[in-house]
Amino acid sequence: MVRQSKRSYPDSGGIEFGFTILELLLVMAVIFILSGIAIPAWMTSVRSYRIRNDAQLLVAELAQARTRAGANFSRTSVLCNSTISESSCNLQIRNLGDLGYSADAPFKVVLSPGVSFATPSDATVGAGVLNTSAFSPNTQATTAPIQCMAVAFNSRGYPIYDSTVGAGTACLTTPTLTDGAFKNNYAIYLGSSTGNLYLAVVVDPSGRASVWTWDGSQWTNMS
Repeated sequence: MVRQSKRSYPDSGGIEFGFTILELLLVMAVIFILSGIAIPAWMTSVRSYRIRNDAQLLVAELAQARTRAGANFSRTSVLCNSTISESSCNLQIRNLGDLGYSADAPFKVVLSPGVSFATPSDATVGAGVLNTSAFSPNTQATTAPIQCMAVAFNSRGYPIYDSTVGAGTACLTTPTLTDGAFKNNYAIYLGSSTGNLYLAVVVDPSGRASVWTWDGSQWTNMS
C-alpha cells in the first residue's frame, strides 16, 4: 500500500512531498512500454552477434585446418555434426599413412544457443552447378553450393574431396568426384532460431573461407 508523505518542512510553505498511486502507476506503465520496445531489439542484437561470432570462429577454424595441413604435410578436415546436446565443428587430422582422421581436441567450435546448421527456406541451395559455379554476391539461389558438414584440405591447403571424411553426405558425393580431387565452393550454412538470419561460411577454390549473408534474394559477402 502506497501512502503519501505527511511530513512538511518549515520553508516549504506547508507543501507535502510524496507520490500518489496514480503517479507511480504512470511511471510503471512507461517503464513497461519502454521495456517492451527495448527487450525485443536487444534480443535481436544478441542473436545477430551470436551467429556472426560463430561464423567468424568457423572461418578461423578452417584457416587453422589449412595451416595444419601444410605444417604436417597431411590432410585435414573440419567435420560438423549436430547432437541433442550440441552442434559443433571439429578440426581433424589425417597423417600420411593413416586410414582415417583423428580429432584435434583443442580445435572445436560449438555453436551458440539459438544457432544451428540450417539453410534459408526461400533459397534453393544445392541445385544447379555445384562444383564449378563461383560463389559471388550475384549468385542466384539455384546455383549456391549445397550444405556441407565436412570440409577437407590437402597438404597444400586446397579444398578437396576425401572419401574418408563425412562419407555419405550429399555435399561430398554430389557431383561424384575421385578421392583427392579439387572441390570448389564448400559451404556451411548457419541459421538463427528465429529463422530471420542466415549466414554461409564458404571455402573458395584457393581454400580461403569467407562469410556471406542472405538478404532474401541474394548472398552478400561480409568479409
